[in-house]
Amino acid sequence: PYLAKIREAYPNLEMHDVFGAAEQWVQAIQVSPEKDWLSFFLRYSIPEIAPPEEVIKGKEDRNYRVKGVPWYEWKKGLKGELILTRPNECLPLVRYPTGDLIEVMDPAFSFEVNLERGKMKITLPAIKALGRAADSVDFAGADESGNFLGFKVYSRQVSDALMTIRNVRWWELYHVKGSPGKFVFLIIPENNVSDETAFKDELLRSLVNMFQEFTAAAQARAFLVGGTAAMEDQKNYLELMITRPTAYELIDTEIKQRIKEGRSVGQLKPKRIFVVDSDEALSTLTRKKMEA
Repeated sequence: PYLAKIREAYPNLEMHDVFGAAEQWVQAIQVSPEKDWLSFFLRYSIPEIAPPEEVIKGKEDRNYRVKGVPWYEWKKGLKGELILTRPNECLPLVRYPTGDLIEVMDPAFSFEVNLERGKMKITLPAIKALGRAADSVDFAGADESGNFLGFKVYSRQVSDALMTIRNVRWWELYHVKGSPGKFVFLIIPENNVSDETAFKDELLRSLVNMFQEFTAAAQARAFLVGGTAAMEDQKNYLELMITRPTAYELIDTEIKQRIKEGRSVGQLKPKRIFVVDSDEALSTLTRKKMEA
């Protein structure tokens, strides 16, 4: 809604849209402002497009190999969920669905760039983003002096921290506002938890280790407030709620309802990140899942 006003205020400004993710901050970029599409970089990932029903089969059956169309076979107008394989620093290569819905605008869009040695012609597939899956939340924690330490948490980061732990099937993050605010994670396990204390300890360790933002915030708080005790205050802004496996039936029902409504694949998964004003609001939102 602000683009028209920005163009009016800065008539000579060139704006370029960028498509990225937590694990690769630039996957595609709008090379020309005149083109309403993005050129996909092929150096850092191997992209495919798969029909939504294929991705769902793969999620329901981990032994099923999702049939995707690799980038060199893309045709104009092809739509589906973006699947990436990243030839980075691990073997075997990791192939995963991003949850992002894209459309191929031009399978071989060419453009020129000016380099020190002259012009170079580059040809890359051009895409348009139709739906994104990742949510993010801004978190502000107040120290005793009234300063705020703000940082952003992405759903992909939370998944990295939690989904590698056995017996985690679904998670939700609730940012409860306050001074300081706090994060409350609701966890739906695959099986009943026999030792909830040990399970929570494992979850907490993974969250603290994976979230560099948490570590940075704790260090800054220690500097501002003073004392190493501030480094151990994650319990003041990080809480865990463990429910029963039957609570996933509520998630499954919502996914099936979204499929019936014809939502894009990027919108099939229910919302994971919520912002609430109080503990009472948190209790209201989580009551059904905690009682399931």
